[in-house]
Amino acid sequence: MKRFMYASIGLLALIAAFHLGASTVQSQSPDDVVSMSAVYPGSGGVNVQAVTTCGDVYVSTDNGSTWHYRANIFGSEPSKMDETTWGRVKAEFK
Repeated sequence: MKRFMYASIGLLALIAAFHLGASTVQSQSPDDVVSMSAVYPGSGGVNVQAVTTCGDVYVSTDNGSTWHYRANIFGSEPSKMDETTWGRVKAEFK
C-alpha cells in the first residue's frame, strides 16, 4: 500500500511540475527570428548569424553559445511615426 501511495504522490508531483513549467515557458529571443545562416570557416568552428523581424542582426562565433548584436539592416534607428487616433484617421478619410 505504501508503494502505491509513493508512486501516486510521485506521479502527481511530476504532473504538477510539468503543468507549472509548461505554462511559464517563454522565448529568450527579443524578437521572432526570420533567418539564420551558418558559416563553416576552415578553423573548424561555426559562425552563426540570425536576423530578427525588426532587422537586428546577431552573430555567434562560438557555435551559438553566446550572441552579440552586430547591426540593423534597416539603418541605425527605427523609422519615426506620428502618433494618431482613430478619430483623426476617420476624419481624414471621410
